[in-house]
Amino acid sequence: MPNRNGNAYGLTVLCPLRNDSEDNQSYAALVRNRLRQLPLDEKSPLAKVADTYLCRMFVLDDVFYEGHPAELDNLKSKYLVMIVELHGDPEVWLREMWSQAQDCIRMLWKSCVAFRDVDSADEWVRYIKRCQVETTFYFMGS
Repeated sequence: MPNRNGNAYGLTVLCPLRNDSEDNQSYAALVRNRLRQLPLDEKSPLAKVADTYLCRMFVLDDVFYEGHPAELDNLKSKYLVMIVELHGDPEVWLREMWSQAQDCIRMLWKSCVAFRDVDSADEWVRYIKRCQVETTFYFMGS
């Protein structure tokens, strides 16, 4: 089954960033700066979210062109990408993330398309599900 290996779940989301700017900075640049300011240790906002094995977030500017015979392809937007290895149900985890790290969520995702309407755990879960991409080759080391 995609996304899952036993009780482990691989959640990958690509949330499109708004194409405009704020204070003469692109939203991609603003999100990158906000990500750099997050603590990386036990003080990370996501350290409080139960059942998190790993969470990585970054801004994806575009896809790489690997040369002939591949076709040149470009993204229409930049994306805030979140890749999470979690244990259990992803909806339960997302609700826990909203409960424990709502300030962080709002700070990062406010630059994303359609996030302005997100104001509850239910809306957060629906938003992330719309941005989720299926993990078709999920590997969990033993």
